[in-house]
Amino acid sequence: MDFEPKVKSLYKALMLLECLSGDEYELGITELAQKSGLLKSSVHNIMSTFMQAGFVEQNSSNNKYHLGKKLLTLSNSYTAHNTLQDRIQLILRHLADKTGETVYYGIPYGKDVLYISCAYTKNSFRIAPVTGVIAPMYCTGIGKALLSFSDQTTIDAVCNGELKAYTARTLTDTKKLRAEVELTRQRGYSIDNCEHEDGIKCVGMPIVRNGELLGALSISGYEPHFSEDRIGFFVECLKEAVSLICF
Repeated sequence: MDFEPKVKSLYKALMLLECLSGDEYELGITELAQKSGLLKSSVHNIMSTFMQAGFVEQNSSNNKYHLGKKLLTLSNSYTAHNTLQDRIQLILRHLADKTGETVYYGIPYGKDVLYISCAYTKNSFRIAPVTGVIAPMYCTGIGKALLSFSDQTTIDAVCNGELKAYTARTLTDTKKLRAEVELTRQRGYSIDNCEHEDGIKCVGMPIVRNGELLGALSISGYEPHFSEDRIGFFVECLKEAVSLICF
């Protein structure tokens, strides 16, 4: 059964915020109307209301809208009261120091993975905020770890959905992806073989406590750093980290 929002007008308004959370930082009324399917007049009224509440801001030079600072305060409230995340952040820092690579923590978000936090080192291939970033499950280390330990409905939805090729190594064949899901479940960890970003390899592992999928961790870095021996070392490090989280 399809999801049916009880307050449709509110749902449509919130979907406009989703439009502003994509790759395009700023959007105008016409662009928002095209993306949402709403009338321009409705979009204008909604955005004006969001501006008054602080959820969006308007660039005076082009009249386009972007997400507002109020959303950052809501995000901070979520993380400040998440005791599990505090614990995980300490473990991420230890894991990054031990491996010398970038470490991520993410949770399921529909058919995607939502990145919650990370820990960087001097070897990190990027140093940028990751909280709130969304990426596909089927071609990321964390995502594949989550997918392989998700319910069958989620697995089917991802495997039968659009499988966009981000690199030449992205698995875009449904049968091959399903085989990868099963292999990941059997061995207990995932491998992103430069499937989401060229030259970046990842090893991921789900966090399962008392049968509940809490999220997943991944160790990411440049492909030459991921020899078979190093992958084995990373897997043992991830096992230790997961055990500490689930303790």
